Amino acid sequence: MGWSVHQNIDMSNQGDKEIIHSWRMKHSIEDLKRIVDQKGYSAISVGNFDFAALKKFPYQLTAGHCKPSRGYTNTLYIYSGGGSGGGSGGGYAVAAAGGAGGAAAGWKAAQLAYNIGATATGAPTTSHLAYHAAEFAVGEAVGAAVAAEAAGGGAAAAVASGACSIQ
Repeated sequence: MGWSVHQNIDMSNQGDKEIIHSWRMKHSIEDLKRIVDQKGYSAISVGNFDFAALKKFPYQLTAGHCKPSRGYTNTLYIYSGGGSGGGSGGGYAVAAAGGAGGAAAGWKAAQLAYNIGATATGAPTTSHLAYHAAEFAVGEAVGAAVAAEAAGGGAAAAVASGACSIQ
């Protein structure tokens, strides 16, 4: 967990959740960092413009995702607060596990958060991964049946998983 600081790279016009105009009159960078942590955001971009852009992405943002800033200078603060770009205050798993009480609720919330991120990025969902785990453990025929049941899609899920690139 922590912050990394980068000069003149950005995710310009992407992931903007809050724009704070005249931020220097009301906030410090430390204030903005606290907001990012509390709301589960991913980054802060400030520069030779009069606003702070607080950003959120469904994955852990890294400098490698960013492009050089064109026509402006800026500092990009990237938060590695854990999970899919979330901090301690904004994650699905934290809210659901705390409010619903118990490991089962926490697992379901974590599964939901993972599947949302997987859908957005094209990564395999938990149902898809369950298919491969079952396939590896007990063979292809049983794996296909487990996948179909896990996906709730009957034979269609088994057929769709048959063309998977993870195999």
